Amino acid sequence: MGVQECDLNDLGFCGLKFTWKGQEMSSFGRVFQRLDKGFGNIQWHLKFQNAFIKVMPRVKWDHHPILVVLGGDG
Repeated sequence: MGVQECDLNDLGFCGLKFTWKGQEMSSFGRVFQRLDKGFGNIQWHLKFQNAFIKVMPRVKWDHHPILVVLGGDG
């Protein structure tokens, strides 16, 4: 079952635009994507109206960790 079938919505994000970087390839360069996301349904959004995802700095791996902030400003 997918995101749309479950009526989930992307929480959005603040911070860095991409959460993953691929290996550098000589003919293509490096690929960057926003692979890591947070989702919530309408009940969750009503309970946590100020929630958002914060993309944290990448430390060691190819993914940036994400943090769900339940309230406050971005």
